[in-house]
Amino acid sequence: EGFLYITGRAKELLVLATGENIAPVPIESALKEQLPIVSNAVIVGDQKSYISCLITLKVEFDDVTGYATDRLNPTALAICQSCGSQSKTVRDILDEPSDHRVLKMIQNGIDRVNRGAACKKHKIVKWSILDRDFSIQSGELTHTMKLKRRFITIKYSDIIESFY
Repeated sequence: EGFLYITGRAKELLVLATGENIAPVPIESALKEQLPIVSNAVIVGDQKSYISCLITLKVEFDDVTGYATDRLNPTALAICQSCGSQSKTVRDILDEPSDHRVLKMIQNGIDRVNRGAACKKHKIVKWSILDRDFSIQSGELTHTMKLKRRFITIKYSDIIESFY
């Protein structure tokens, strides 16, 4: 109908090395919709030639400290079991070669998101699962549960640089 919709905030825009502007929020939202095991997804790639993604899985949080543990929450456990995995923790998924099923399920979800991408530059090329979910206490989230993108890109810079 000729309407223009703005999603996300201007300061969240990524600018690729090619000059292309990418709004990460719609891609992150689509990924979480496709993959209910994903708690947080952060699209990265500012000044790079393609975008990549940092992923956290749904885990339990320590009631005392508020920090994320690496124990999968009931939703994530059920999803793992549904694809034939016996994993109980994020570390199990990352370390067990037999848990390629969970990784394949995540890749399939990313592939579905990529098929809906507006153009080739909006496709996730590389991704990594982080060993802990984000929390306010660990600094990745604001008190309103928004991602602190700058903090995340600094904290996980080694992983991000390995994508490129």
